[in-house]
Amino acid sequence: VWDSLAGQMLSLNIGSKILDIGGEISGNLSLTGGRRQVRAVGELAVHDGGFRHPALQNRLSELQGVVTFSRREAGSAPLIHWRQVAGTFGRAHFSMPQGQIADPFGKGLLDFQGTLNTVYPGEVLAFLAGLKLPTVRFPKEGAYSGKVQVRGALNQPIITASIQGEDATEIQYLSDGQSYQFPIGKLGLALQYRPETGDVVFEPGSAKIFHGTINWDKAVGRVGFGKIQWFQIAGNFREIDLETLRYAGQAPVRGLINGTFSAEQKEDRTREALIHLGLRNLLIARMPLDEEMIRQTGMEFLEQPEFVTGTLNFYLTSDADIEERGRLRIADGLLAGPEMRLEIGDSAFDPRGLQIQGKLMVNPQPLRNTRIGKKLGKLTRLVQDRNTGIPYLDLTVKGTWDQPALMGEVIVNKAKKRGKRNFIKSIFGGNRPHKASVEELEEWFPGWAPGK
Repeated sequence: VWDSLAGQMLSLNIGSKILDIGGEISGNLSLTGGRRQVRAVGELAVHDGGFRHPALQNRLSELQGVVTFSRREAGSAPLIHWRQVAGTFGRAHFSMPQGQIADPFGKGLLDFQGTLNTVYPGEVLAFLAGLKLPTVRFPKEGAYSGKVQVRGALNQPIITASIQGEDATEIQYLSDGQSYQFPIGKLGLALQYRPETGDVVFEPGSAKIFHGTINWDKAVGRVGFGKIQWFQIAGNFREIDLETLRYAGQAPVRGLINGTFSAEQKEDRTREALIHLGLRNLLIARMPLDEEMIRQTGMEFLEQPEFVTGTLNFYLTSDADIEERGRLRIADGLLAGPEMRLEIGDSAFDPRGLQIQGKLMVNPQPLRNTRIGKKLGKLTRLVQDRNTGIPYLDLTVKGTWDQPALMGEVIVNKAKKRGKRNFIKSIFGGNRPHKASVEELEEWFPGWAPGK
């Protein structure tokens, strides 16, 4: 029956895009005339129907609805009216109370509107040209609902969809043998998709993540053959809670993040990304420092450093060295708190292998009731920066979070060498280092005040 209808009423270009037809139809239909002049009158009911489109991974199935063919008026294009249309796409359900196809054996103009239910993240990827993301998993999928509209033509449909929901979803990201979990809460997503070209445009939207919100202002791209061909995205973070970010079942960092991001992948597969983060009340639960180094220096405060404020600027580029291509790096950063100030230069961002270029500056004020004054003692004078008068440790090192002994040894040796050099200079009457004023210390170490 389908072959007969398609041959009479649809162009070859359109009919060839509707594959694997199945289901049952019942009713009455009268066909008269020839191709492109066919006259159809009657009504058909579709039961348990289905078909596949080359641009969609999943088959549309469990289709049902009523199709009405009306006698057309002179000079007007024929219309096919649909009502009570419903079906499934994977686990997603859609329902369209009514719709129509105008000029089916000509332009084949579509006009359908309806609702979506039980839309899972997996169905969204399947909908977008069967998009496959090898490094992404969904251990837990929330079900979303929304609206759908189909316009355009049979051979060039334009699908506009929006979904919302508050069901919890977990995204698992795999990288270099490591696994990272990202919890997603309330989600609002709206997009326009052209299956024929693979072009996708996302409207501004947001998602709850890490007890905060990620917003995107711009997101466009093209998908095809299960891959992302190119994309551009930009947006911002609001009040992201780092304590909810788990690594190996633990929360290595606590604090709140606000910031902006932008990323792009070109058609030649090169990628660029920029991320600016502002941090508040940052606590690093465990620094990758050797316990023996901590014991030798007496600086236990390094084990869980606290920073009141800070900024970090990340970048990703395909123009880097081969081993760094596609990896996120720190361009520069500053973390400051009442006891410490960490200045970071160009460094790697890899939780397994830490490669950092930085300077850890320590508040030198030797007040009796401060932890830092009790721990440092005379070490302050020997490891001061001569221009600022602030003691510091050179953290330009490489190592890992789980095996930090080598890093600790490097840090200690650098501090010892600089301390010896400064000690020798002091014996021979070298220039005294600058003595930081109270105002300078309050500026450099936010949260500190005399008497604290």
